[in-house]
Amino acid sequence: MSVVIHLISNAPMAAGLLLMGAGWRRGHETRGELVTDGVYAWVRHPQYAGLFLITIGMLVQWPTIITAATWPVLLVV
Repeated sequence: MSVVIHLISNAPMAAGLLLMGAGWRRGHETRGELVTDGVYAWVRHPQYAGLFLITIGMLVQWPTIITAATWPVLLVV
């Protein structure tokens, strides 16, 4: 059962890392210009969206009271 949980939780974590990497790469290629294509055409802040996906995966993988309580705080901050 834990293998299934890890597979389910690894999917949003991997997607979040890929999203963050694509956003970082595209943002630094422009040298200060406004980015409206690539991943930025879909999401305004890919780094924040990627972090959100990573934390969803962590919450699925480690569902404790502490992670459930700190997750909304992390999103607000």
